[in-house]
Amino acid sequence: MFVKILNYFEWTSKLMLRKTYKLAVLIFCLALSNSAYSQIQIAMDMDQVKFIQYEAIDLTLHVINDSGSQLTFGKNGGKIEFLILSEVNDFSTKINSFKENLNPASGLVLGAGETKKIKLRLNKYFPLHKAVRYRIKCRISHPRLQNAVETKKFLDFEVSQGDLISTRSFGMSDALTPQKIITRNYSIIGFNENRNASYCIKFFDDKWVYSLHRLGPKVRGVPLQHDVDSFSNIHTLIQLEPKIFSHTIFSPIGKKQQEIIYRASFDNVPKLNRDTDLGKISVLDGLRAIEGVDYVRQGDKIKIFNK
Repeated sequence: MFVKILNYFEWTSKLMLRKTYKLAVLIFCLALSNSAYSQIQIAMDMDQVKFIQYEAIDLTLHVINDSGSQLTFGKNGGKIEFLILSEVNDFSTKINSFKENLNPASGLVLGAGETKKIKLRLNKYFPLHKAVRYRIKCRISHPRLQNAVETKKFLDFEVSQGDLISTRSFGMSDALTPQKIITRNYSIIGFNENRNASYCIKFFDDKWVYSLHRLGPKVRGVPLQHDVDSFSNIHTLIQLEPKIFSHTIFSPIGKKQQEIIYRASFDNVPKLNRDTDLGKISVLDGLRAIEGVDYVRQGDKIKIFNK
C-alpha cells in the first residue's frame, strides 16, 4: 500500500513538472513573439496632407532599431514597401510604383538602438497626379527579424486641382536648336487649404508639366502681379503680409532662380515695371528688406519679423 502511494506521488510530481515545463515554454514563446514585434519600429508623417496637383509630395519615414544588433538593408535583404490606395472604387484601387522593386531602405545601415529618418518624394515613384484622396501604409522587413512590421494605420492625404485664375503663353529658344522658338505656358492657380487661400504657379507645355510652386497667401490688398521678361524668365510679385512683398524670378521651365523681399514705403507699394524697349522687368516703389533684420529664411519658407 505504501509503495502505491509513493508511486502515485511520483507520478503526480512528474505530471506537474511536465505542466510547469509546458507553461514555461509557452511563456517563453509568447515573450519571444512579443519581442519580435518590438525589434524594429516604423512610422511616417508629412509636413502637409493637402497638395495641389503636380506639387511635390514628400514623405518622412522614421525607423527605430530595437533588435540589439546592427541591421543592413539592401540587395541581401531588408526592405520597405508601400501600399497606396486611391479613393476610386471606395479606396480599393491600388497605386503601383513606376519603379519595379522599389526599396527606399536600400543602403540603410541601422545600428543597435539607432533611429533614422528617410525622406522620399512619393510622386517621383508613384503616379499621384489625379485630383483624389489617397491612403498610404508602409511595411518594413528584414531576414534577421521574425516578423515584418507595418505602420499601425493609414496616413491620408489629398491632391486638389485648384482653381485656375489665368494662363499665359510665351516663347523660348529650343535647347537643342537655339534658332527654333518653342511655346511654353504658365498658369496662376488658386488653392485652399484649411480655410487659407494661396497662389500657385504651374509651368507646362502640350506634353509635360515641368514644375509647380506655391507663391504665397492671398492677402487682401495688392493683387498678385506677374510678367515675362526678354529672356523668357517669369517674374511674380506677391504680398506676403501687410507692407511685405516677395519678388520671385523663375526660369522658363519653372526653376526658382531668385527671391527678393521688399517692404512698402510710406507712400507707395512695390509693383512690377517692364521696360518696353529692353524687355527688362524690375520692382519700383519698394524698399528692399534686409535679411536678419526684416525677415529670416527657414528652409523654403520666410518668417517676417513684426515691427
